[in-house]
Amino acid sequence: MLTNNPKKIKGLKGYDLEVVDRVPIQMPTRKENENYLKTKHSKLGHLLNF
Repeated sequence: MLTNNPKKIKGLKGYDLEVVDRVPIQMPTRKENENYLKTKHSKLGHLLNF
């Protein structure tokens, strides 16, 4: 599974699945979505590089 969402990763533990690595799905940031992505990173813990 590919995800930036830490809640999904945490949820997998409820099914006894082990997450061995987190690799961010990263697209180039555009001016139109920069604030949205920064919010996801700061409030939800998504793996995003700026």
